[in-house]
Amino acid sequence: MKDGDKLSTINYQVQKEDLKSLYTMWKNPPADLMWPSPFVWPPWLKSWWDAYGGEEKIFFISFWEEERLLGVAPLVLWEGKAMLMGSEDVCDYQDFIITRGKEEEFYFALALELKRKGLEELEISSLRDNALTLKYQYAFTEVGKVEVICQKKDVLLERSLPSTWEEYLGLLKKKQRHEVRRKLRRLQEAGTVEFRWMEKQQQLEDYFEVFLDLFCQSNREKKEFLTHRREIFFRSLLQYLGEEEKQRMGVLLLDGEVSAMTWCLDDGYSIYLYNSCYNPRFEHLSAGLMCKVLALKKSIETGRICFNFLKGGEVYKYRLGGMEVPSYKVQFKFRDGEGKTR
Repeated sequence: MKDGDKLSTINYQVQKEDLKSLYTMWKNPPADLMWPSPFVWPPWLKSWWDAYGGEEKIFFISFWEEERLLGVAPLVLWEGKAMLMGSEDVCDYQDFIITRGKEEEFYFALALELKRKGLEELEISSLRDNALTLKYQYAFTEVGKVEVICQKKDVLLERSLPSTWEEYLGLLKKKQRHEVRRKLRRLQEAGTVEFRWMEKQQQLEDYFEVFLDLFCQSNREKKEFLTHRREIFFRSLLQYLGEEEKQRMGVLLLDGEVSAMTWCLDDGYSIYLYNSCYNPRFEHLSAGLMCKVLALKKSIETGRICFNFLKGGEVYKYRLGGMEVPSYKVQFKFRDGEGKTR
């Protein structure tokens, strides 16, 4: 089919959405609707809006072929630009919410609608290298004069998980496998070790103040990162994700004292290591690293198939078997008939 023929077959209806209607889709999803990451879940978007929403205008739109949903674009508008709701300081990567098998139709409809609205640009701050937006970016260039700018960003790291802990250890390099076992043994020799993997809202709330305190103690960068606005975001996220039981908190205790914590997201298939902290008093026991190791172990034991370390190329992620996934910032700049940006 020629490009012009393809465009002539696009017949869609556009509908305005909001956080409430998006929640309905998330809790009772239409058939084959794909949510590409936790960073587009409605609880996540609501938390972000509570903390960061301001001059931007919410522009959630869905596209339909009669009764069949093509997908949803949870956008915000600012100064003539459309962006996926979220920001790269707290959202590791994003993409659109699309019905499997309707990807091409969705992107043509999105490109046509943004062009019709007269927007200057669509910007997405971080996409995985296998993101659908990268695969179907040609839809934008085929609907008119659109400049596509793609810039490589941070790497993400993740590890596919086997069915047992011993199998996982066998996937590590010999030196790293030895280090994991040695540090776990040293931790156990230092006192009574307990690792709690918590998912209930009350449990999370009981430990969250400890988490924030240790987060600031862990290092200067984390203390500076936790601004008032980000603390509001964290607290909203704890509440909204906790209500849905989509997060897990790993707490490593030594002789009853909290030595380290991990804050993870859970979609039922993958565990996402969103944030972590440790008590500097236990730095000599590598408590922070061991808490992550035990969270990874628990992920295997609970049947998860992937452990996502998320953004950043910290050395420990490689040592624990993390594999690189490149990420990209993409801008679609709409041009007028003379090739100028609108």
